[in-house]
Parts: sequence; C-alpha cells; structure tokens
Amino acid sequence: MNISFEIATAYTEVLKTRYGGIDPCWDGSPFLWIKTMSSRKSGKVGEDIVRMLMKCMGSKVLPSSDTKYDLLIDGKKCEVKLSTLNESDGFIFNALAEDGYEEICLLGVEPFRIRLWKISKEVGRSVWKQQHRGERATSWIIFPNNKVPAEVDKFKIVDTKP
Repeated sequence: MNISFEIATAYTEVLKTRYGGIDPCWDGSPFLWIKTMSSRKSGKVGEDIVRMLMKCMGSKVLPSSDTKYDLLIDGKKCEVKLSTLNESDGFIFNALAEDGYEEICLLGVEPFRIRLWKISKEVGRSVWKQQHRGERATSWIIFPNNKVPAEVDKFKIVDTKP
C-alpha cells in the first residue's frame, strides 16, 4: 500500500494535538535545541555546560580518565546529569549508578533559566529512588512540580533566573 507523505504528515498533526508536542512554554527559548535532542547528546551538552560554568567560577575542571564519572572538578570525581523541565513542571535526573564518583552535578534546564546543584553522593543517596534493579542497577533523582528538596537546594551554585 502506498501512503502519501501528505497523508502521513496530516495524520501526525492530528496526533500532535492529541498527544501534544513540545510544551509551548519552550517557545522562543534559547535552550529549545537541548530539549529536542537525544539523551546521549544532551548528556554531553550537559557536561560541556557544567565544565564552562565551573571554570567561570574558578574551578579546575579536567575530563574523566574512565567511564564511571564525567568530570574531575577540583580533584573530585563528578557525575553530571542534565534534565530539561518536563510537562509536569519538574526535573528527572536519570541513570545514576552507585559507584565511580564522589559528587553529582545536577543541571536543570528550563526555557529561560539554568540551575546547577553540586551535591555529594551522600546527599544524592538521601533523595534518589531506585530506577532499575539488577547487576547494573541505577537510580534517579526527581524534583516533581519544580520542588527541589531543601537538602539539595542548599547546594545550588548557579541560578540564571532573570
């Protein structure tokens, strides 16, 4: 069966209204390109943004020497996680493994704001929830409705709120 491009695109427009596209709050955002990329690519972008922010604050930042952490910041092994603001106005930082790093940099990207929290693994453990079980178990940190736990928010080091 041969279905035309026009029919296919018209139907996806119907589906977009049913399921929604990107939240309109992202209209005109300088960070929309991050919101629309794959998680692997956005993870690398997150590392680059954290590297730049930390260097601007005077930290010594080096690349990782292995795959268990992302950056060496002021001599500490740091795992970087990026989350863009989701439809429920919250952040979900995925796939935190248990070992290989000492600190976690949580980079929250909103349409017109960036926040960075740099927390110890211990603080991370106090707020994370198990995501996957088994040999390669991971956890996630969730800030629903943009509510950042006080034990994390006190470690906020960047807030570009206009």
